[in-house]
Amino acid sequence: MITQVIWADVNNRELDTVYARTGDEEIREIQFIICRNDPPEKVVIPAGVSGQFRMIKSSGNFVVRDMAKTVQEDGTAIFKVAISDQMVNVQGTGYYDIRLSGGGYLYTASGRFIVDTPVISTSVLEDVSEVNGLVFPDDFLTTEDHFAQIDDSIISSSSVWSSFKTNAVIEEAIESIPSPIVAYSTTPVKTGKWINGADVYKVVYVGSWSIYAGGVSYLSGISIPSNMNILSIQLSGDANGYKYVDSPFCMVEGDVLMVRNAQFNYTAKNVIIEYYNS
Repeated sequence: MITQVIWADVNNRELDTVYARTGDEEIREIQFIICRNDPPEKVVIPAGVSGQFRMIKSSGNFVVRDMAKTVQEDGTAIFKVAISDQMVNVQGTGYYDIRLSGGGYLYTASGRFIVDTPVISTSVLEDVSEVNGLVFPDDFLTTEDHFAQIDDSIISSSSVWSSFKTNAVIEEAIESIPSPIVAYSTTPVKTGKWINGADVYKVVYVGSWSIYAGGVSYLSGISIPSNMNILSIQLSGDANGYKYVDSPFCMVEGDVLMVRNAQFNYTAKNVIIEYYNS
């Protein structure tokens, strides 16, 4: 049964926290609805795109599961993953991400995975790594005749990778899972992928700009390159002795950023711009 629905905004790589309990395996299902903006709008996902759920448990072991994909009549894409016993056999806080890829499309986003209250039982499930229900590495080292050959060059049911190759692939996979912590910097920081595959960046400009209500304010020192496609702009500063945060109506005149018809007069001290380059 579906026990949690998460709206995955393609403009935001941070996902809601998944909450689960030990012993909930295979009876709970997490549903990810792919959308854009708030309130959410549907996003058309190419037919060849598949989804994968990847998790790092609090123990350091990992779980990888393919997600089931359905498309509703209105075109809304939904990806589902069932909670496995290995996802919830260790209490604590881990991290997960979803990866949608295929046909030139790539989207990743991540969040926390919290497992609460260990089940009271006479036995404890052994904590292992798992990929789509197969235990790693035991289930990957066996063929029907039990004589698997070591071959690092191919993926085959009649051969296996060496421990060196296996460890390298696992480390690469774990490193590809983005950190859920978003860093802010005065130099551009890559935060995700846009729907066309372009890298999305976030940058902070620090200074002092007078923003006027009902008028036009030019932000000197902030030059917008012609290839910069702005996704969001946020200003923060002081207004009549109060701290103020604003997402104003902005325009680019030439290559200079300007704010039109702000709600209040205030002094902006930080300008955060999220964008991708064409």
